[in-house]
Amino acid sequence: MGSKQNGPHCPTGLEEFTFLDKEQLEKDLICNICNRYLNVIPIIFSENLGSICGRCSSSVGIKAIQRQQSYEQLVKHLTFPCANKVFGCTEVVKFDCVVTHEKDCRYQCMSCPLSYKHLFPEKNCNWRGNSKLLLEHLKVHHEEFLDPPQFEWPEKGKNKIFFTYVGNQVITIAIKHERKGRFSSLLMISGTDLESQCFRYQLELSNEDKNSSILLRRSRLEPLSEFVDFLNRPEKTLEVDIDQMSEMLQNPRKVFAKFGIVKKSKKEIIQIMGVQEADSLMVGNSNIKTGKEKNTHPDEEMLSELECPVCSEFMVPPIYICPTGHSVCSVCKIKVNICPSCRSIFGNGRNFTLEKLTLKVKYPCRNRDIGCGFVSTSENIKNHEKICDLAENPCILKCGWKGLTPALHNHFLEKHKTQLLENNVPFPRDMRQDRNTGYYFLYVMGELFCLSFKSGGKFGVRLNMQQVGYLESQPKHKYTIQFFLNSQASCPSISLTGFCQNWNENLIDLGSNSITVPAELLLKYCIYQGSFFYMKVNIMKV
Repeated sequence: MGSKQNGPHCPTGLEEFTFLDKEQLEKDLICNICNRYLNVIPIIFSENLGSICGRCSSSVGIKAIQRQQSYEQLVKHLTFPCANKVFGCTEVVKFDCVVTHEKDCRYQCMSCPLSYKHLFPEKNCNWRGNSKLLLEHLKVHHEEFLDPPQFEWPEKGKNKIFFTYVGNQVITIAIKHERKGRFSSLLMISGTDLESQCFRYQLELSNEDKNSSILLRRSRLEPLSEFVDFLNRPEKTLEVDIDQMSEMLQNPRKVFAKFGIVKKSKKEIIQIMGVQEADSLMVGNSNIKTGKEKNTHPDEEMLSELECPVCSEFMVPPIYICPTGHSVCSVCKIKVNICPSCRSIFGNGRNFTLEKLTLKVKYPCRNRDIGCGFVSTSENIKNHEKICDLAENPCILKCGWKGLTPALHNHFLEKHKTQLLENNVPFPRDMRQDRNTGYYFLYVMGELFCLSFKSGGKFGVRLNMQQVGYLESQPKHKYTIQFFLNSQASCPSISLTGFCQNWNENLIDLGSNSITVPAELLLKYCIYQGSFFYMKVNIMKV
């Protein structure tokens, strides 16, 4: 019959019948509706449509059909290549495993969730492709992301769809109006059914004043591959009777909603997926910046001796000590004046011996229970926790927003769009502006960069470039900043090149590490009408 990779294969000794034409057999074993192999029962035959597989038979809606029972008995002895082989899958599966494999296959062809015009007529996307590429494609729809996922509940008769982040995982949230005041909410990830079970979520509904709320919870998400089917199945969705909810909230003019989505504990994930798969899921979603630390493990025994007696977090320098030798972390030192162990009064004594020991101990990220696998010494762990993908951090511009690192770009698009620059695209500047330090951001190759910029006065222009969230010792990106007379940038006059600095919040205010372009140099080559010039920033990998 030939290679297992190219067509149905019989493992029962029938290979000796060489008169069977393998290529013709492949063509004959194709469903006339979905063009996949006839390897899912019930397999039926219709005079109008021909042979139809079990994937499609339930939706055909025809009466004059014949079930192909003899064929079903024969096909049970065959193995088949995955129907997604054209998208890269090389698996060969037994007949009775086809449904399970196709359900979890990472290579299955999927449509963008915004392509279903009967559900979301105002959206328009015709993308189709490998499910592994879907997450990359969704970045194109950055305006459809909400972080945090909170919004005004849609009006009756309207559906809603948007995306949000949990760690590095993109969550698709669809809300469909069913009838009268009833809606169905479906939350999905682009993963397998088992991976979907590793998350839980809740929906909080509240009035305008946020002083009254209702919580609805579900214990799992669903796989995005079953989007349309599951949205029509009540057991897969969270049903919301908005009229009933409004009455419970004392009939406000508007109802506001917020979804809370979290990954389950590692213990629960192990019960769902097994040890190896659980480790893969937990580490796979972590924000590990240094490869040499990727496979290390925390020093659990030593860490147990480094627990702060007040907050139970692991202590890192500075560590304070009471007169009788008990230690607390720097955060709790500010909160308590009396030692919780011996009731002595704390002074300002430091436990330098213990601090030196922490330089040798491997600490886990404080977000490890929700999926981060980063491990390092006390020197690095606090810096990592500030930029961990699974930690909520405030906006760099201190606007009051807090969220996960992967959602920072979408936050800038929504709230600080005027401070986003396009890579390698000229933009105008005025020497009379930015007399205080201004901050501009570029999102390039999936990384965020911060340009601190100040102009005016005798110094001309002062600037520095940092890669946000980057902590490794060796630079990963370099920049070129050019100054021009005109928007076409046809004759660059001044060009600066350097390495993007490691992220340090203290450096954004242009201290001694900044670069200065003298005013007389700019006036001589770049500036027209006394104060105007053009700049262009280009970020490149080293």
